[in-house]
Order: sequence, then C-alpha cells, then structure tokens
Amino acid sequence: KVHTGERPFKCSVCGVALKRKNSLIEHTRIHTGEKPFSCSVCGRSFGFSSYLKVHMNKKLHICPDCGKTFRSRQGLLGHHRIHTGENPFSCSICNKTFSSKGNLQKHSKVHTGERPFKCSVCGTALKSKNALIEHTRIHTGEKPFSCSVCGQSFGFRSYLTVHMKCHSEEKPYSCSLCTAAFKRKNTLLAHVKTHTGEKPYSCSCGKTFSRKPYLFEHKRIHTGEKPFSCSICDKSFTWKQSLTQHIKKHSGERPFSCSICDKTFTWNHVLSQHVKTHSEEKPFSCSVCSNGFLTKVYLKKHMAVHTQHRPFRCSVCNAAFKCKKDLVRHMRIHTGEKPYSCSVSQQISSSTRCLLIAAAASLEELSG
Repeated sequence: KVHTGERPFKCSVCGVALKRKNSLIEHTRIHTGEKPFSCSVCGRSFGFSSYLKVHMNKKLHICPDCGKTFRSRQGLLGHHRIHTGENPFSCSICNKTFSSKGNLQKHSKVHTGERPFKCSVCGTALKSKNALIEHTRIHTGEKPFSCSVCGQSFGFRSYLTVHMKCHSEEKPYSCSLCTAAFKRKNTLLAHVKTHTGEKPYSCSCGKTFSRKPYLFEHKRIHTGEKPFSCSICDKSFTWKQSLTQHIKKHSGERPFSCSICDKTFTWNHVLSQHVKTHSEEKPFSCSVCSNGFLTKVYLKKHMAVHTQHRPFRCSVCNAAFKCKKDLVRHMRIHTGEKPYSCSVSQQISSSTRCLLIAAAASLEELSG
C-alpha cells in the first residue's frame, strides 16, 4: 500500500483516509478524546502509546514550593509562575498578561474571532482543539470525569469541580451583609439579592423573581407543564418538592413526631401547626367577631362566614360554596362516590358525618 497509495480505511467523522485499520482506531481517538495509555508515575493519560513512551523517557522536574512533578523543565517553569504570580506574556491589543504563551494564544482569538475547529455533527465552530473535544461529548454522551465519593460522572472537568463541593463542608463564599456562607459563588450572588430586593427576571404576567430558575418554575403555572411524575401512581407535579412530599403518602413515612403527645406527621409544617393545638395561643384574630385561630389558613376559611362570596361553583348543577371542601363533598352527589367505609357495619358513605351516624347505630344494635 506504500507504493500503491491505497487508503481503504476512512474515518466516519472527518473523512480522513488511512492505510491500516490500527491507524484508523488510533485516529478515532482524536474525535472521542479517549486516552487509554496512562503513566504509572503521575497518572497522565495519552491517546497514543508513542506519546506515553516519549513522556516516560523524560526526566522528572520537581517544584520546590508544592512538590508537583513535571516531565520537562519548561513545564516546571510555567507551573512555578503560579507561585510567583509572574505573567511575562502580554497581549499587544488589550495589554492583558498571562503566565504562559499557550494561554496568550488562546486569548488572542477573543480579538480575532477566529474559530478554526468545527464540529462535524452540528457545525458549531470553536476556538481550540480542546474545546472541540469537550463539545463532542455533548453528542457522544461521554462522561469521563467521575466523582470519587458517589460515582456520579460528568462530561466536563469543571462540572466535576463544582459537584465535589457538595461533599465538602467548606463554604468559602460569605455574605458581607449577614453571617450566611455558601459553597458556590452563584448561590451567594442569588442570596445577596434577598438583601437588595433585586428581582431582574420577570414573567409576562408581571411577577418578578430574583433567580432565573424561579422564573422557569413559575412559568409552569401558565403552561400547565408537570414534569415530575410519581413512579407508583403516575400522578404528575409542577414542582419537584411536591413530588417528594407526595411519595411519602405511598411509603407511609412519618418522620416528624410531636414531643408532647408522640403523634407523627408526614411533613414538618403540619407538625408545626399541630404543636399549636397544645397551646392556648391563637395569634390570628378575626377583625369582625374577634374569634382567634391557630393558623392564617383557618382564619381565611373563617372569614367566608362573614361574607356571601361563594367562589367554589359546581360544574354540573351550578351550586356555589364558600369552602372548597364543601364543593368536594357536594360533587359526590353527582359522581356517586362513597370513599368512607365502616369497619363495623361494612356500610359505605359519601361523608364522614353519615358514616359516624351509621356506625353509632350499628354499635347500638350490637350492644342491644
């Protein structure tokens, strides 16, 4: 094939033709980013065995400050500038300085707009070969960076670096206005907005939000999107926390217990409301009749007594009700639903009141 020039093995990504199958396998690693040859000393990986061989033959150069080792003196000198802060390479356009020539060359493309590396799948143009290799992982789904703690994998090293902070208790980002500290800078920036009151993200309905994710979640109210589905009953929810709370209904989990009567609850906020029943305190008062209530919700329901407003209307017979629970009970007249059953008489009923009457009658018969 050397004399004939025959190249029967063609790359399916970039079209390059090669003489041998092994050459094609090696060439493909340029696109996949695969590096199967690792150095037993420093752990560095290579796509080709020849690169590893060259790397292994180089003498080790040790950094006197941190002990990190390098195969070349040039590599050591470049690394040492991290400790000295020296930036000898300067951009001729904006005067920004860099510790290495390679970083300066990458920066120069900001001014030229040059993007010579094009993705063969989607056509996206990128500034560097490394950026193209990383971008290709979006299409291949490759995730070469794994967490040593939980095993979760990532397509980019930067994503792994951010993820590792969730396993650490370190919170290097502190709020200058209060004592709060955070693991991530973007979380701190979002928190600061709670002090300034800034809400730069607005919905077409006029409501504003301090963070973009909050706006996305809010928009589901308008679209009706419910992306979180229960794997047990297929019920869907707008928010993830609603699904988490719903799943507890299936598991029967009641992790919150009252320290006074030992009654247990599925949710903490229900426990908080329950604790108030052991106290005489009723902080929410009716402005009309001065009746006191444990919660704001109970007061709001009570206020319907003083008004003729009946916002809950039956879609079948047009009957209107002050409370939602009254409408739900009424709807059973039309549906014939009887969700309550008596364990004594086996009778079923559409309301708890009717069931209690039936149960009392059955017990009277049994005792008589």
